[in-house]
Amino acid sequence: YALRQKKVASEHIQKALNQLNTEQYEQTLATLIKEKAKTLTDEDDYQRKNKIYRFVLSRGFEPELISRLLHFELS
Repeated sequence: YALRQKKVASEHIQKALNQLNTEQYEQTLATLIKEKAKTLTDEDDYQRKNKIYRFVLSRGFEPELISRLLHFELS
Protein backbone atom coordinates (compact mmCIF):
# COMPACT_ATOMS: atom_id res chain seq x y z
CA TYR A 1 0.00 0.00 0.00
CA ALA A 2 2.77 2.42 0.91
CA LEU A 3 4.51 1.71 -2.39
CA ARG A 4 1.32 2.46 -4.29
CA GLN A 5 1.04 5.76 -2.42
CA LYS A 6 4.52 6.58 -3.68
CA LYS A 7 3.30 5.85 -7.21
CA VAL A 8 5.35 2.67 -7.72
CA ALA A 9 3.83 0.69 -10.57
CA SER A 10 1.81 -2.37 -9.54
CA GLU A 11 3.78 -4.63 -11.90
CA HIS A 12 7.03 -3.64 -10.18
CA ILE A 13 5.55 -4.30 -6.75
CA GLN A 14 4.24 -7.71 -7.86
CA LYS A 15 7.56 -8.64 -9.46
CA ALA A 16 9.43 -7.82 -6.25
CA LEU A 17 6.94 -9.74 -4.10
CA ASN A 18 7.26 -12.80 -6.34
CA GLN A 19 11.02 -12.79 -5.79
CA LEU A 20 10.73 -13.02 -2.01
CA ASN A 21 11.93 -16.19 -0.34
CA THR A 22 8.80 -17.28 1.57
CA GLU A 23 10.73 -19.27 4.15
CA GLN A 24 13.09 -16.41 4.91
CA TYR A 25 10.18 -13.93 4.98
CA GLU A 26 8.32 -15.99 7.58
CA GLN A 27 11.50 -16.47 9.59
CA THR A 28 12.02 -12.71 9.68
CA LEU A 29 8.49 -12.24 10.99
CA ALA A 30 8.95 -14.98 13.59
CA THR A 31 12.16 -13.31 14.79
CA LEU A 32 10.42 -9.93 15.09
CA ILE A 33 7.61 -11.53 17.09
CA LYS A 34 10.03 -13.21 19.50
CA GLU A 35 12.14 -10.09 19.95
CA LYS A 36 9.12 -7.86 20.59
CA ALA A 37 7.69 -10.40 23.05
CA LYS A 38 10.91 -10.18 25.09
CA THR A 39 10.47 -6.43 25.52
CA LEU A 40 6.89 -6.56 26.84
CA THR A 41 6.08 -6.83 30.52
CA ASP A 42 2.30 -7.18 30.18
CA GLU A 43 0.97 -10.18 32.02
CA ASP A 44 -2.28 -10.23 30.08
CA ASP A 45 -1.76 -12.54 27.09
CA TYR A 46 -4.39 -10.72 25.02
CA GLN A 47 -2.67 -7.35 25.47
CA ARG A 48 0.75 -8.80 24.68
CA LYS A 49 -0.46 -10.40 21.47
CA ASN A 50 -2.27 -7.23 20.47
CA LYS A 51 0.85 -5.09 20.97
CA ILE A 52 2.99 -7.54 19.02
CA TYR A 53 0.37 -7.76 16.26
CA ARG A 54 0.25 -3.98 15.86
CA PHE A 55 4.06 -3.76 15.93
CA VAL A 56 4.66 -6.25 13.11
CA LEU A 57 1.65 -4.95 11.16
CA SER A 58 3.28 -1.52 11.20
CA ARG A 59 6.35 -3.16 9.66
CA GLY A 60 4.31 -4.17 6.61
CA PHE A 61 3.55 -7.83 7.23
CA GLU A 62 0.20 -9.30 6.16
CA PRO A 63 -2.51 -9.69 8.84
CA GLU A 64 -3.20 -13.36 8.02
CA LEU A 65 0.47 -14.33 8.26
CA ILE A 66 0.89 -12.37 11.49
CA SER A 67 -2.08 -14.11 13.09
CA ARG A 68 -0.83 -17.54 12.08
CA LEU A 69 2.73 -17.03 13.27
CA LEU A 70 1.75 -15.11 16.37
CA HIS A 71 -0.38 -18.03 17.52
CA PHE A 72 2.39 -20.51 16.68
CA GLU A 73 5.30 -18.55 18.19
CA LEU A 74 3.63 -17.64 21.48
CA SER A 75 1.88 -20.94 22.17
